[in-house]
Amino acid sequence: IARAFHKPLIVRLIGSIELPWYAGLVGKFLARWAFRHADLSLFETKRMVAIARTYGARRVEWYPNSRPMPEGTIHGTARRTQCRRFAFLGRIIRDKGVGDILEVDGQFPEEVRIDIYGPLSPEFTPTDFVGRCNVTYRGEIAPDLVPELLSNCDALLLPTRFPGEGYPGVIVEAFGAGIPVIATRWLSIPEIVDDTCGILVPPRDPDALAEAIKRLVGDSSLYSHLCTGAAAQRALFSSAHWTDVLVGY
Repeated sequence: IARAFHKPLIVRLIGSIELPWYAGLVGKFLARWAFRHADLSLFETKRMVAIARTYGARRVEWYPNSRPMPEGTIHGTARRTQCRRFAFLGRIIRDKGVGDILEVDGQFPEEVRIDIYGPLSPEFTPTDFVGRCNVTYRGEIAPDLVPELLSNCDALLLPTRFPGEGYPGVIVEAFGAGIPVIATRWLSIPEIVDDTCGILVPPRDPDALAEAIKRLVGDSSLYSHLCTGAAAQRALFSSAHWTDVLVGY
């Protein structure tokens, strides 16, 4: 259709799913043809860019997840001298690491809070969160309230092992709020989280997750360093910047 009307064809894939070469013979043919002949193919992660180039796509570019980013000083930055309040935002499923978070409950001082936000899946019920020492389920939150919520937290927890994980939007939101991330060394997450802005732990490793939380709680110098690094990531994931990049193509 694009060719018939003399319009450019841009294809964008998000997440970290494998390219659709598996959808039967006809699907494989159409997918490969589309990526090879599209004027521009945009992929969220550098890992996916590398995979796409092996299939002979005409032009492939990195185009990461992005968000509107605040300019100047981030609200609450001045108070970021200690880490006590952690937040998880996402679907309440085991592949996002919620079970690991529940497993480490009770290993921290009472003032350490881990608030869980998101829709419950059938894998969990509200009773799974009753009687917890550090963990509290807070229910769902509207997307437009996420930036303010994160600006009032000290760090983000995302011990995910979700198979389609790309650059989780909540990590980008955390950078916008200037707070560090404890996440897993999983798929493309190490492309955007390193020791300047967060702590990476192995997936399915509650002990390592607990140790990372204790490091942020107990080391104010490390915490301040990671806050500075998280805030520095804002420019890289600014939607204004990436809109300019897209227009430039």
